[in-house]
Amino acid sequence: MAFNSVWLGYDGYPSLVQAYLNSPWSAAARAMRGANADFTLVNYATFFFTVPNPFNGGIPGPFIITQPSAACHSEKQVWIAIRGVQSLNRFSIPNWMVGQGNAAGLARLTPAQAQALDGTVIHAVYTERQPCGTCSPFLNDILLDNTPVFWHFPYPSQETSKHKHDDNDIVVNGLMAMSRDKTYGQSMKDHTREGRVEGNKDLRSAMKYIGKQQAGQYPTLMATMVNMDTSD
Repeated sequence: MAFNSVWLGYDGYPSLVQAYLNSPWSAAARAMRGANADFTLVNYATFFFTVPNPFNGGIPGPFIITQPSAACHSEKQVWIAIRGVQSLNRFSIPNWMVGQGNAAGLARLTPAQAQALDGTVIHAVYTERQPCGTCSPFLNDILLDNTPVFWHFPYPSQETSKHKHDDNDIVVNGLMAMSRDKTYGQSMKDHTREGRVEGNKDLRSAMKYIGKQQAGQYPTLMATMVNMDTSD
């Protein structure tokens, strides 16, 4: 079993860029980008989680923590930011052992064991780009089976294809392979290459919009926009 990779799609908007700019899931990432004046293609990720003994000034969870990619990819940067919390410090992370906390000599825990012990749980993850092949095994280590990992912009890889996707994705890719007289494997390779190009293009357009928004040229949300300049 694995986490559940969930593409948020267009959500009723005419473009993926508009869906991203209006999504409640991406709100924390967009807010931090604005605060950082960061309109680059650096990825941002958000964790939604609950831990006992709240560390956020006594405010009960669930908590929301967002980080950009830096020394590590954004998903791992979020983990570095929160792994000092006592109940997270004991997680066993066989696919990224340097990410483990010191555990203070206590036994390592799986996500299921941590939840049973004291209610510690990561409810969901949002990452602007589809989680890559490096971060996917790590996410599997710290998330319960079928935990949703939401994303907007494609960044497909062979590793991410191993994780649970909507059955329609598999059917559509199979039909595309047949129509192009290709094997399923070759179709997946083409999808990986083309998906990354398109994902980066859409994210770049979104960053252009947020930059103009920060400069006061566009409104906060795009729901009422009839036309939007997303040219490169």
